Formats: sequence, C-alpha cells, structure tokens
Amino acid sequence: MFILPEVQEKVWKLKLKGFREVEIAQQLNVSRQAVNKAIRAVKSKLAELFVGLSKVLDCDIIKLDIEKGLFVGRGRQIRDTIYGCYVPGHGPILVFSSVLDLKDISVSANVQVLLSFAREYFDIDIKEVDKKALKRVLGEVFERL
Repeated sequence: MFILPEVQEKVWKLKLKGFREVEIAQQLNVSRQAVNKAIRAVKSKLAELFVGLSKVLDCDIIKLDIEKGLFVGRGRQIRDTIYGCYVPGHGPILVFSSVLDLKDISVSANVQVLLSFAREYFDIDIKEVDKKALKRVLGEVFERL
C-alpha cells in the first residue's frame, strides 16, 4: 500500500488543515525550507500516484487537484466515474460512482474512510453513513475541483 513517509505525512496533514508553511515549521520545529521541500515531494508523489492509478484503472483523468490530494476519473471500459483521494494515515482511497447503486453503502470501508476524511479536512457535517451523505461529499468536495 502506498503511504507517505511519516514526516511528509505530518506536513501534509497540517497543510490540508489550512496551516501556512511558517506555522507548520513552527509546530514541527523544523525550517520553513524543510516544510517547503516536503510539500513539493508530497505533491510530486501524489501526481505520480494518481497518474499511475489512471493507467491501472484504464481511465481518463477528468479533474486532478494535487493541492488537496483529489482525483476524478472516468473509466474507459465501464464508463463509471471514479473518485479518489489521498487520506493521511490510510493512503489512496477510491470510490466508484456505482457504489450509489448499492442498498447499504455503509458496508464499504472506502466510503467510511472517505466520509471521515471529508468530515475532518473539509469540515463537512456528516451524521450518518448513507447515500445522502456520500452524494453530498461527492458534490461538495470533488465536483468543485
């Protein structure tokens, strides 16, 4: 499984929460240049990851936001929309739009991780794991890229 190195992961978490590089450097007790270097390395790795995933899944990249670690693609064979994100501590998470056809989406571990990611990093108020919450996250987080 692809997970960022520990230091890069810490920097990325703080960056996603909206901290500036100077604030991240102060919190981690490192130089601003080290934070900048870590952020550039993370962005490079995420770009490689999402391009690699698009090749493996045989999909076209529709939207890609490296700043937030988000990816939207469309499968060439199954014509399904694919939503992906890098979740700190979990690695890359993919959710296919066909998951909305399931009766109970709470059985999908990826959906649960995606919803908790949206709750923590995008301040989206989610009370239950259901189709309504997933549609809201897909609309608010991914469709605004």
